[in-house]
Amino acid sequence: TPAAAQDKSIKTAATALDSATTTDSAGGFAVQLAAPHSEAEAQSAATRLQTKFAGELDGLQPVIRKAELKDKTVYRVRIVGLSRAAAVSLCEKLKAAGGACFLARE
Repeated sequence: TPAAAQDKSIKTAATALDSATTTDSAGGFAVQLAAPHSEAEAQSAATRLQTKFAGELDGLQPVIRKAELKDKTVYRVRIVGLSRAAAVSLCEKLKAAGGACFLARE
């Protein structure tokens, strides 16, 4: 099913990310890149941002996490599993390249 395939790709991305992140902290930080209101928009944003900021992301893959906020559902597009220092550094690189982001706890 498409949901199972997406779930598998998210797990694969998270596993790849775990091996690519720094180990100077527990890795409880994320960089949020977008939070659209539909899963399709989130997939599109993740693909677009990966292409636009390939150099800054340096192989890190965004994951999509559904979140319920009051009466709204959003789909957070995030780079996860980062130390605080790695998250700050990545967000600074993205902002310098014209992107928008913020740090979040996982």
